[in-house]
Amino acid sequence: MTDSQSHPDVADLLRHNAWLRRLAVHLANGHGEDAVQDTWVAALGSRHAPATDGRAWLGGVLRNVVRRSSRTEARRRAREELAVRLAPDEAEPASAALERL
Repeated sequence: MTDSQSHPDVADLLRHNAWLRRLAVHLANGHGEDAVQDTWVAALGSRHAPATDGRAWLGGVLRNVVRRSSRTEARRRAREELAVRLAPDEAEPASAALERL
């Protein structure tokens, strides 16, 4: 890979696929396959080629994907918990709401 390339060398990166999958199993708490797929999408869509080591670069992309996914999941859980706390104990029946209107 040369410094003049702007996109990652796919063949070089694919050599690290088995390693990437093993790492994803450890980092992604049961969502390893999703994390690997998201990593490949991010890596192949990147306009920045790895400076030297494709494996280290892929590991960084994977860690970012897992971190982002974890934050997204935590935010979703927080929104759902808030919605449950704010929801009335028993929702008004649709017929009663219609009569009220």
